[in-house]
Amino acid sequence: MLRFVKQHIIGFIALCVALGGTAYAANTVRSIDIVDGQVKTQDIAKHAVTPDKLTPDIFHTDRVVRRRTDQCGQMNVWVACSVFTFQVPAGHRYMVTATASITGDGGPNGSAALFCPASDGPTCFYNDPGPEWVTFPAKTVASGTISGEKEFSYTGKDVHLNVAVKLLGPVYTDPYAHVTLMVTLSDEAIYGVYS
Repeated sequence: MLRFVKQHIIGFIALCVALGGTAYAANTVRSIDIVDGQVKTQDIAKHAVTPDKLTPDIFHTDRVVRRRTDQCGQMNVWVACSVFTFQVPAGHRYMVTATASITGDGGPNGSAALFCPASDGPTCFYNDPGPEWVTFPAKTVASGTISGEKEFSYTGKDVHLNVAVKLLGPVYTDPYAHVTLMVTLSDEAIYGVYS
C-alpha cells in the first residue's frame, strides 16, 4: 500500500489543486462573463457605485434648502426664499424637479401667503395653475406644498432656484415653521434625451 501511495502522491496533489482551482474559477465573475445590460440594481452592493466611477458627463443630485418662515419676505411683495444656486455646463440640459413648501403660524388673527417653486426673479416655474395659496388660521400652524418641473440649458450664468413667497399678512414662526425647497437635478443625457 505504501508503494501505491508513493507512486501516486503527485497525482493526488495535482487532483487537489485542480479541484481547488475549479472551485475558485466557478465563483469568480469577470467583465467578459457579464452580458451587456444584465446587471440590475439588486446585483450591485450598496455604495459600490461612487461618483468617481461614473462617466464625467452624467450628473444627478438632490438638495434641500430651508429657511425660517419669518425670515422670508415682506408683506405683499414677491421674495425669493430658500435659494439654491447651480450652473449648467456647456452642451448640457438639466431637468429640475422642485418642490416648494411653506409652514407657518397665523398668530392671533390668521394670515395667508402665495408661494411657488421659482427661478430668478423670482419667477414661478409655470403660469397655470399659478402660485399656490396657503392659509394660516389664527393660533394654528398650517402648511402647503407644490411641485414643478423645468428644463434649464447652458447660459454661462448661475441659475438661482427658490421658493417665491408673497406674504399677505404677518406669519409667526415656531421651531417647525420653515420655507423649504427640495430640488432634484438630472442631466438629461442620463435618460437618453441626447441622440
